Amino acid sequence: MNKRMFIQPRQSGKTTAVILKYLKKPNGTLIVTVNYNSANHIKGELQSLGIVNSNVSHETLFSGGVFSAGVRGASTIILDEYMYFTKKKAIYELIHKLNPENLLIYSTSDKKYNRNMVELIRKHKETGEPIGDEKFLKDNKKEIDDLYYNFLTDPDVQIFDGMSIHNEKYKAMLHPSQYELEYENKYLTDAINPGKRIFVIL
Repeated sequence: MNKRMFIQPRQSGKTTAVILKYLKKPNGTLIVTVNYNSANHIKGELQSLGIVNSNVSHETLFSGGVFSAGVRGASTIILDEYMYFTKKKAIYELIHKLNPENLLIYSTSDKKYNRNMVELIRKHKETGEPIGDEKFLKDNKKEIDDLYYNFLTDPDVQIFDGMSIHNEKYKAMLHPSQYELEYENKYLTDAINPGKRIFVIL
């Protein structure tokens, strides 16, 4: 599976990118959005472009295995605003089971993640090296569970996260930490090199 993850700021054209990718191969592509309203919005955009019967689902339906037989053979699955999904474990397991040729993820990060923890879990997935001792696992269970079933920590995912946006209006309105996350795209804490990441300006 070719996995590419685009972590971008708010208002940076993520949904437009999702639609453009879909238009390249509508019959072999499935879009999964964060909720019903987002799915309907994308369906409406596609209808305005002449595509009436589009393969667009949302997290709740898809994670429950509710999709057409044709979707099982989709060569490309696109996840829109994936970091805000609440059923990441079910989505993660299902996509690995379906094993599409391409997985494209577009999202703003939902929160800041500890870079050390991301790297520990990524290394564990790649080499089998323990994440930590029993106490460490117990003390950090929630964070580990959250990141383990997240494509962010897959060692074979390419991460594109070099985009940031400067907006004086929102900088004045938002708390500095929220602005850093949502517009400056600073979603990893501390300064340790996270490994296999690719920085681009999209």
